[in-house]
Amino acid sequence: MNAAFERSLYLGRPLGEAARMRSPRIALTAFLLAALSALPLGPGALAAQAEPPLPSAALLVSLCRSSSLAEAAQHGERLGWRLQENERLENWRANFVQHNGGTVQVIGWRQGEDEKAALLSFWIAEGPNAHRACYYMAAHDNQLLDGLTDVIGRPESLDKVGDMVTAFWTQGPMEVEFLRTGNSTLLNIAHKPR
Repeated sequence: MNAAFERSLYLGRPLGEAARMRSPRIALTAFLLAALSALPLGPGALAAQAEPPLPSAALLVSLCRSSSLAEAAQHGERLGWRLQENERLENWRANFVQHNGGTVQVIGWRQGEDEKAALLSFWIAEGPNAHRACYYMAAHDNQLLDGLTDVIGRPESLDKVGDMVTAFWTQGPMEVEFLRTGNSTLLNIAHKPR
């Protein structure tokens, strides 16, 4: 899979319209609260307020173990992230089907508006290469490897070369691949029928 194909799933959608204010006092209060919330309260305070937090390893593994899109969507609600719009997913789906054959159902989430925001997708592919999988990409998720080790155990392979770390696990039909290089973290969890 090429990088452009993988990233096509994660393009953001515009936010809905803001609710209209009926009272000038409410509008003034909302304005003041917004202005106060924009004041820096300490290092990283604005970033912490701007985006929902990164998910725990336990939540990622639970979501990725889902047996249906509906189950994944239930886990995904706990992220607090926004769903990717179907229009963006259709392009990803068409490319995936062309590459993989068969059919695919997909759902995806994005942590925030920034192009560098964390991304998570879950899909179920049917056909010659049937599988369920999820893909997670985030910057500065330095706790994920330790969290995965706590949730699924020690990796079967763990390699560190410079600032790059790779790890791999298998549990029955589940394969977990982890990669961290610099500030970027990638996680792929796949379930292949045996």
